[in-house]
Amino acid sequence: MRLDEDELVFYDYQWVVNNNVVSQDKQYVSPFFGLDISPHIRDAASFRFGIRLTTAESKVKAVVLLYVHYLDTLGIGVTDVECFIDVSQSLKLSQKFRDAQTLIFESQEFYPATENGVLVQEAFVLIYRIYPTNSFYGYTMDRQPLLDYGFEQCDTNFGEEMWSAAQKQKLTDCEFVVNQTVFPGHRAILAARCPALVDWRHLDADYATIPIVDTDEAVFEAFLYFLYTGQISLPVDTDMYRHFVDLYIKFIKRLPDEIGKAVSSSNECSIESTVNLSQNHGKVSFVRRGISLEYSYECCFKLFEKPSIQTVHFNGKGSFNVSLKKLKAYSDECQCELSICNLNPVIGLNLIGVACYRQGIKCHLSEFKEERFRSIVMLPRNPRNSKKAGTGSSEDANFLEISNSDRFSFVTDLEICLAEDEDESWGYRLRDLLLSAHLWSVYTTKEWADVELCMSRDNVNHLSFPAHRAILSARSPVFASIFKATNEKKVDVEDMEHVLFEDFLFFLYTGTVRNTENLPDLWPVAKKYHVKTLENISEFA
Repeated sequence: MRLDEDELVFYDYQWVVNNNVVSQDKQYVSPFFGLDISPHIRDAASFRFGIRLTTAESKVKAVVLLYVHYLDTLGIGVTDVECFIDVSQSLKLSQKFRDAQTLIFESQEFYPATENGVLVQEAFVLIYRIYPTNSFYGYTMDRQPLLDYGFEQCDTNFGEEMWSAAQKQKLTDCEFVVNQTVFPGHRAILAARCPALVDWRHLDADYATIPIVDTDEAVFEAFLYFLYTGQISLPVDTDMYRHFVDLYIKFIKRLPDEIGKAVSSSNECSIESTVNLSQNHGKVSFVRRGISLEYSYECCFKLFEKPSIQTVHFNGKGSFNVSLKKLKAYSDECQCELSICNLNPVIGLNLIGVACYRQGIKCHLSEFKEERFRSIVMLPRNPRNSKKAGTGSSEDANFLEISNSDRFSFVTDLEICLAEDEDESWGYRLRDLLLSAHLWSVYTTKEWADVELCMSRDNVNHLSFPAHRAILSARSPVFASIFKATNEKKVDVEDMEHVLFEDFLFFLYTGTVRNTENLPDLWPVAKKYHVKTLENISEFA
């Protein structure tokens, strides 16, 4: 999935302004809220919040402000800002000023409750929601799509294990020299990820030193990190990111489409009364590393019926329950509670926010329990010819005459916001969607294979699997110990089904699962070779 120019990233900040007497015009400004990912950099990106109170004729006018400083150094901008005064009221801030270093957003005036010039509330609790644009992420500087970036369910430790192998020079067989700085690497991995980086076939057979010119050390390190992990470690300076983009355009060469077919896609469930969503239904955000899913929800029910519960699946891996609960019915409308809960959590993603759209207005549902959101909605009765009850109290007269023909309908667009769970070892991660196909091609092409994994079936049929020591040792401490103890070209491995062992190798090479049906059978081999993530997910499969 490609990114659109106006895709959103969600940040929520709470700021409490203690104030109980307003005797003159005042303006309160918060401390700095830093966004910089490298605090030592001068002119760090930051936010400051403000509220301006003005007294006039015993009334207090208030305006909410947001000051944005040096945000361009992160390569992002700000399109929209909301401020929640309470759970039901939000103000939209619009841009009022801009120069090279600062943006100022300001809300419309509103009037807090006062009594004799004194604010009724003792404090303002302001929750800011900021929507930056991914102004450079995923795009060339002339706004052309750059990356095949999206969410993939994988071993969340995969990237760091691969990168650590290069950093610690585990079985490296080449090195790059940039301005006298040396970066070790593995030619099998880098040739699959970036065939155009060097003339791989004509390098020194044992250990090659490759000079890289016309680039910066930090930029090249970020580029190598992307090749190993599929993730962008965006430098703070915009010019550095521009150079990163230049390297990507210069060197990245896609492998043939048929190699991408080696990675099996997940099958979505299709059962009655469910909705299946994938990341194609939403927008990816880079800075918060999350996704915003959007779909249309519709529920119709009769007066004395219980509205049905809808189950929403994400990529067939997890599910949410969307339900309406009737609270009270009147002559012309019905009061209901709309609720969404993370019934079967999507592993690796947390439910962080839900909103619905009513008549073009975005309404945020409030979180009443962890990953459970709800809101009260009023639904008009579908027109029918009916008579009100002629007896009883005035309150009774507001109720419809008992009839099961009275129908109500609720139609809305729902927005479900998910964010990465950093504590999960298996879950969704935002990364280059070509990473798995590239790295599995290292195995299937057998280029630069330096070890043969051998197994004998009944001492008659001998099977062998050409593989790469660097990848196996990076992913398995047991393989790392074996290769440290011996330089033998052939290593005996567990006797098991050929296809099953290749499923195990697929996980080592890509960090993803090729065949979920075989997961339970992979537990013994995962346990033997101490592949912890695979051991955990296969034990309870």
